[in-house]
Order: sequence, then C-alpha cells, then structure tokens
Amino acid sequence: MISRLFHIFVTGWIFVQSVGHLAMLMVGHEMVVECHIK
Repeated sequence: MISRLFHIFVTGWIFVQSVGHLAMLMVGHEMVVECHIK
C-alpha cells in the first residue's frame, strides 16, 4: 500500500518536472523569438 502511494507520488513528481521543463523551454523560445523580431 505504502509503496503504491510512493510510486504514484514519484510518477507525478517526474511528470510535473517534465511539464515544468517543457513550459520553461516554450517560454524561453518565445522570448528568443520576440528578441529576434525586435
């Protein structure tokens, strides 16, 4: 039971980390594009 909850927590944590990283990449890309346009 505990290990199952731990597994769900770890999976969620990795998911959040990857989504956050993806969001940062997208924001960084937008900023670079804006800079190039200006």
